[in-house]
Amino acid sequence: VQSLNTSRETLRSYLNSRIDKEEFLASSRLLLYGSRHWEEYKNTPDCSELYRYKNNLSYAINPRLKTFLNNRAGFFKHKGLIEIAGSYDYKDLTAYGQLDLTAFNQFNELQWSPLEKDAVRTDIIEYKSQSRPRLTTLALEYQTSIPYSIQSQVSSGIFSTAYAGFGMELFRYFHDGLWGLGLESQAVRKRAVDNNFQLKPNNDTWYSTAYLNLYAQLWPSQGVECGFKAGRFLAGDPGVRIELRRSFKYFTIGGWTTFTDTSGFDSAKNKRSEDKGVFIRIPFSVFRDRDTPGHFEYSIRSFTRDQGQTVNTPSSLFPLNPWSTPIHTREDMKKMRGY
Repeated sequence: VQSLNTSRETLRSYLNSRIDKEEFLASSRLLLYGSRHWEEYKNTPDCSELYRYKNNLSYAINPRLKTFLNNRAGFFKHKGLIEIAGSYDYKDLTAYGQLDLTAFNQFNELQWSPLEKDAVRTDIIEYKSQSRPRLTTLALEYQTSIPYSIQSQVSSGIFSTAYAGFGMELFRYFHDGLWGLGLESQAVRKRAVDNNFQLKPNNDTWYSTAYLNLYAQLWPSQGVECGFKAGRFLAGDPGVRIELRRSFKYFTIGGWTTFTDTSGFDSAKNKRSEDKGVFIRIPFSVFRDRDTPGHFEYSIRSFTRDQGQTVNTPSSLFPLNPWSTPIHTREDMKKMRGY
């Protein structure tokens, strides 16, 4: 998404600690999308071949604690997991996988029934109550750039513990990353509860979503961002989802709420409901004496409903991660140059 142009001498000075990061960036040029830099580079005499660096294989082992509050079986019910996740990149194609291993499980004690005959989310306890190893991601994703610097992505496979299918997304930043616009859609089917590689035998329904995504940097100097998703949600209910967050010193706090037309639901608990919640991300570096990649994240959401539900593909072009958006670096450079 971004392209940095600098001189060999500037880079050498930075690597040898003669200048700091701020001086390095102030002496360089950073652009949103890199076609102009690439054209300039190709037109220089005796330019070398393009070199692409990519760490093809990545993996992680993460502990997870999930909590269900205020159920008839008890106020606190927990499930502890060990997530083993990995991905492999080959050019523009990426393979994703994740296996969840249960350490302990109180979700099998929950007293909870689906709210609809054809529930899209309130049947999740059927899946979460299981303690056997669960494959929650096994998907292929192809991502490339199409004309006018539009990023495109198509994906297929297992997207979550409950759904498998297909997805596509288009997205583009504008005005130096201050805002962006995209389209997104998925078509998925329910997975079998007790088998990792089968679809649900008594449900051949295809669930489809379609969204217009809008991202905006509302207050750049304060790290305030907003995400707006409008369209058809998983149960066929049209509406909007709004997320507001603030990032500072690599901490992020935020919240979301969803408003959709619930007239098509049968359950009184689904009608006029709103999917909403808050979250916080804390960088691992605060627990160490050196920079450490990654964040601790904790979120609290309202009771599970079938209203306003989504299915996430393994990765997203719509900027869900605040530190992957280009505006932060560009704003820092503008401050350095006195703009």
